[in-house]
Amino acid sequence: MKSNEKGVLTAFTALIVAGTVGWMVSCAGVPLLAPSGSTISAFAQPESVAAHGGVSVINAIVVSPEGLPVHDGTVVQFFSNIGTVDREAKTNGGVARANFIADDRSGDANIQVCSGGVATVTPVTTVPGTTTPPTTTTFSGTGSTVQALSTTEGTPCDEVTVRVGNVNVDVVFIRAEPSRLTTSRSTHVIATVYDSAGNPVPNVPVMFSVGQPGLEFVESQGRPVFTNNNGEAADVAHTREDCPASNPCDDHFKVTATVPTGQSATVNIGIALQ
Repeated sequence: MKSNEKGVLTAFTALIVAGTVGWMVSCAGVPLLAPSGSTISAFAQPESVAAHGGVSVINAIVVSPEGLPVHDGTVVQFFSNIGTVDREAKTNGGVARANFIADDRSGDANIQVCSGGVATVTPVTTVPGTTTPPTTTTFSGTGSTVQALSTTEGTPCDEVTVRVGNVNVDVVFIRAEPSRLTTSRSTHVIATVYDSAGNPVPNVPVMFSVGQPGLEFVESQGRPVFTNNNGEAADVAHTREDCPASNPCDDHFKVTATVPTGQSATVNIGIALQ
């Protein structure tokens, strides 16, 4: 091969390599999204969490139009109306996972999961009594500012709900230890909060009160006492009953435990002081 031909071939090869590298570099900044016609199925583990930091893992299964898992590294975006959630995650074996973390609000966290033509999320100010355009899905922020998510046609999306905090409360039980005051003028009252599946619910504010304040009172004085990981909140009830030896007391009073969702329970505490 002549030297000038070698020079031309070398220059041509260099041009191809440079072009390929340039194409790879230009594509490196473009996220890999699910192709149009794909489907997403989202589910949460667990489906309910405590307020103030409860965590649920949001799983998004992304399937291509051919019925196969999408390529590893496909970007999935997550949005929630309360709490916080990772803004995006990449698939591995067709599954992308993001952490939802509850804040101090209770309610249903509606988590939207999308991949594909998802537009940028921009703040939208809502005015009471008005509605947002039907082409957008609304996600709340703080105050009157919300987040509006718009997607292009054919974008695969799904939604999953995580129940947060007090909305999980189904029943309240209360007990007193001891249930009858003899030599002591105080007793511990313990309220236990359960969800509909019989699981204790932590971080629920419980308000304790006595039936007829005066001679009897609770130390919390109406301030909320939050349940622990066992679903229990405790207070101390006292009596100022004065019983002379010639006239022993034989009385009782009630203590009620109430949660913000309206459920309550009452215990009857006997007084037998001498």
